[in-house]
Amino acid sequence: MTASVWTLNDIAVVLGVAPFANNADVSGFSIDTRSIQPSNVFVALKDQRDGHDFVTAAFKSGAVAALVATSYVAKPEDGAL
Repeated sequence: MTASVWTLNDIAVVLGVAPFANNADVSGFSIDTRSIQPSNVFVALKDQRDGHDFVTAAFKSGAVAALVATSYVAKPEDGAL
């Protein structure tokens, strides 16, 4: 298991958003669902493919949260956004 580097609420402070109900430990970030490790935060980028199409898959792979555009519509299977 990878050591925790931050908590979700540490990230919330930096982003200037409300604290998370689930203040989970965060061990890193990933922009690729194939490389998600448990306790990673998925960052949904828009490039040749839209990372928002993979948010739910990121949670299924162990992501504790996802950084998404404000226009992203959460799905029931999604976790902290």
